Order: sequence, then structure tokens, then C-alpha cells
Amino acid sequence: NYIELSTMLTYYHDVGIIVYFEEDVINNLVLLNPRWLMDVFSKVITVKDRILRQHRVYWKDLDSKGILHQNLIDYMWKDIAIDNSILITILERFDLMCQRISTSVSGDEAHTYFVPCRLKPRESLAHINYKPLTDVEFYLKFDGFLPDSLYYKLVKRTIQWSYVISRTRLDTKLYHRCAIIYLDEIHELVLEKSSRSLHQVKVQIICKEIGSSLASGGDNVIQPKADVVNLVKDFMEDTL
Repeated sequence: NYIELSTMLTYYHDVGIIVYFEEDVINNLVLLNPRWLMDVFSKVITVKDRILRQHRVYWKDLDSKGILHQNLIDYMWKDIAIDNSILITILERFDLMCQRISTSVSGDEAHTYFVPCRLKPRESLAHINYKPLTDVEFYLKFDGFLPDSLYYKLVKRTIQWSYVISRTRLDTKLYHRCAIIYLDEIHELVLEKSSRSLHQVKVQIICKEIGSSLASGGDNVIQPKADVVNLVKDFMEDTL
């Protein structure tokens, strides 16, 4: 019956023999060769193929901002038989990417995605005019082991969570080992991965006056609201 079949497929997925997710969008798909799926993902995660001139602007966004455009996905996966939307859903399920939503007037937000693991070491805090501000901060400590993949997963899930709680759609900014995530009109959340020897993530909740932004170097700072700080703490505890 269906329950027995689903249990068997879930078990084989958990031990790495197949790829299967019991979700409405992709529960009819069973991939027998996980290695093939890795090769498909690598086409948009590493982008080693030669990029045509008309796609170079999209590649630049992915390479420097961690923003993946649907146009680049369609180009890199043009020879893949499986529908791109299904592969995107699987990538999201593996916490490798998430949809980008913002108030940008370009109108293409529904066709762009954040890929945190794509950012290279050259994107450092020095690029964002980062400086100490009045804020509330705490640390997530990982007892001697914090792989990059776990940090990227935390960033991806935090971005998705921010879309749920926020009424505004201000654009998240991704940098190497740092993410600036907008919570509402005056609160910003910063996730900064410390050096490898510390194995921790610094979490900052910053409250700024409307019209000011950490990413743009604004200086008008006030204390974050207690309910927002508690909301962030509760989310981090539930996620980890």
C-alpha cells in the first residue's frame, strides 16, 4: 500500500541510495541516481560552463551577490528532461537556494533566487561599510564544529522566515560569511559566521530609523524592540 511504499522510499532516501521527498509537488518523483542530481545542481552552483554574452549579467549577479536568475537556470538546464520547477523545488528542499522577494521595481523577483553557498571569499565585511552599532547581539556556538553548509542552511531558512513575518519586502544582502536580512521597516538582522577557529555565528538585531540601512551605511540608530529580539531568539532555537 501507499504507506508501506512511502516508508520504503523514505528509508532508501535517508541512507543515500535514492532521492525522494514526500511532498505534494515532488512526491511522484523518485531519482535512482543521486550522483546525476549532484551533476545537475553543479551546473548552477559552480557554473563552470562557458556563459554566452546575453547571460553574463545574470552570471555576474550569481557570482558577486549570490542571486540566481531564472534565465540562467533555463540556460544551464536546457538539456535536462525534468521540469526546471521540480529541480528548483528539490534545491530548496536541500536548503541550497530560496526564492528572492523584494520591493524592487524590476518586477523579476519571482524569477530570482538566493544561493548563499555561491558567494566567494572575496566578498568580505569590508565591502559593506560594516561598523559597530547600538544593537542587541548574541552568539550561536557549535561546540567545535560549524561546517559552511550548516551556516548556509541557517541563512536560507532565516531569509524564508523573514518573508513570513515581514510586511515589507526589502532586499536581503548576502556577503561571504555575512547576511543582512530585513525584518521590517526599522529592524535588520545580521548573521555573521566567525572565523573557523571559533565555530560560532554572531546574531545582531539592529533597529534603525526608517529610510536608513545598515547596507547603505546609515547612522541613525535606536534600540531594537524587545518583542522583535525575542522573536529572533525563538526562531533560532526552533531552527537549530
